[in-house]
Amino acid sequence: MRGAGREMARKTATEGGSASGASLVMSVSLNLILLVFFVYINTIGVNDEEKIKKALGSLVGRFGILPGGAHLSEGDETLPPGPPIVSIDEAPVNMMEHFRNLMKQEQLSDTVIISAKGADVILNLPEELLFPPGSADLRPGVTPVLVGIAEILQRSSLPVRVEGHTDDVPIRTARFPSNWELSATRAVSVLKVLEGPGGIPKERLSAMGFAEHRPLVENDSPEKRARNRRVHLVLVGEKDGQKK
Repeated sequence: MRGAGREMARKTATEGGSASGASLVMSVSLNLILLVFFVYINTIGVNDEEKIKKALGSLVGRFGILPGGAHLSEGDETLPPGPPIVSIDEAPVNMMEHFRNLMKQEQLSDTVIISAKGADVILNLPEELLFPPGSADLRPGVTPVLVGIAEILQRSSLPVRVEGHTDDVPIRTARFPSNWELSATRAVSVLKVLEGPGGIPKERLSAMGFAEHRPLVENDSPEKRARNRRVHLVLVGEKDGQKK
């Protein structure tokens, strides 16, 4: 009887050890697979949280469990709500597409010109959209558009330069003794929205006023002068003059 008891104890211990070893192997294997998954996601540059959730759910769903022993049921979210797991700067060409979609949504596709110059992405915002003539106070209703632009800019960590431009008609008021002051103050007015409601970090932003000295076209007609009165938002594609 004693021999049979010892034999049964050894068998139970062996079975328990085998089960424990199998669980350990399963846990290590799952962790390795998840590690490879996240490395792969970072490599291909996926930053859509919903796509990551679906992909991870498909992967882990094959095992039926999640790290920590939680079980995955149909319809459950694999990831808790919160910021995206992967934070990768989007390429300027992708940013341009986001800006075009926003302008289409705001019915401003014919008003805001989006272009690229070298590695930079430039949004040309005309005076008629932003300011009354001779003023640096933003028009009512334009703030949501600027906040929408800021939300797209948050997809990148690149610097953002705000440039004010005027035509060649002199201005002499108590607030704006010249076009230098007008162009610079307009740039700062836009910058404050990007930094405030838009949430762009201060260290990414700068403002410049060029007055009438960088015209798009000759100032020889009212229509051309109107084109020159503008603010440029420049997503600077090279940090501190160094290529990425």
